[in-house]
Amino acid sequence: HLKLWHDFSRDRGELESVIERALRFSGQPLLRPSRSHSLIRSFPFREAKKAATPERALRLVGDALREIPGEKILLYVGWGLGRYGRGGVRMTHEYEPALAALNAAKTSVFVLDVTDADYHSLEVGIRQVAADTGGTYAKTNHFAKREVMRLTETISGYYLLSLDPSQMPANPGKVKIELREKKGTVLTRAG
Repeated sequence: HLKLWHDFSRDRGELESVIERALRFSGQPLLRPSRSHSLIRSFPFREAKKAATPERALRLVGDALREIPGEKILLYVGWGLGRYGRGGVRMTHEYEPALAALNAAKTSVFVLDVTDADYHSLEVGIRQVAADTGGTYAKTNHFAKREVMRLTETISGYYLLSLDPSQMPANPGKVKIELREKKGTVLTRAG
């Protein structure tokens, strides 16, 4: 089931220790509310114990994050989303509500796929949640440290775009964002 192991923190050493314990499933979560914004205050602990799918867990986290102002980043360390069947991988009925909750919370999902394989069927779903929320997807089976460093660099900065409504056409359609005079990838979240 879904567990909250730690609240927001700037103490990297403590967070690394908590992540290590969580990955080994050892010890108890360290639950002290942070001073400023706190996920603990809005986290649905009772419902989290019943969250039997990753999609349901993402929805609960998205709903809880909605209470915290501003853009957020969610790191998904796992191996899949969706369900594999005759027609390939399909997202479950729980995916759209999860996506809606994440977008309402202004949360981008960055995925580290920990499967020890060059390809697996359920990566389709975790690639999709990253793309749908403006995050990234990376495999950790060959160069885990490199991928973690790349992700750290990606999420350590940001840019702010604004559109002047008076300069927009009545029916603007889609907005295309690209870099000028710089190399890089623009990550955007719909809505």
